[in-house]
Amino acid sequence: MFFLLLFLELYLLLSLVFAYDNGISPTPPMGWSTWCTNDLCGIPDRCSEYEVRRKADAMVENGMVALGYKWILLDDCWSDTSRDENGELQPSPKLFPRY
Repeated sequence: MFFLLLFLELYLLLSLVFAYDNGISPTPPMGWSTWCTNDLCGIPDRCSEYEVRRKADAMVENGMVALGYKWILLDDCWSDTSRDENGELQPSPKLFPRY
């Protein structure tokens, strides 16, 4: 019985190790997310171009990009209330004036 349990543990352990070698990514997405950055959670969190650019610059200046931190994730409250002619979300011109 002991050897059977040992075999099962080794089998499960090895299957987990091989399951992660799927070629997709050795790490989770690494970066910065706008969720609840400058407001209390529950109150609309308005991220702005200024805030996103500051965070992106800080990631580069502090060497985070070289370590694999390459994502800026805009959660919500960044878009305008209307969509373009293709039905795509558009950034709020008030929060992202350059776009």
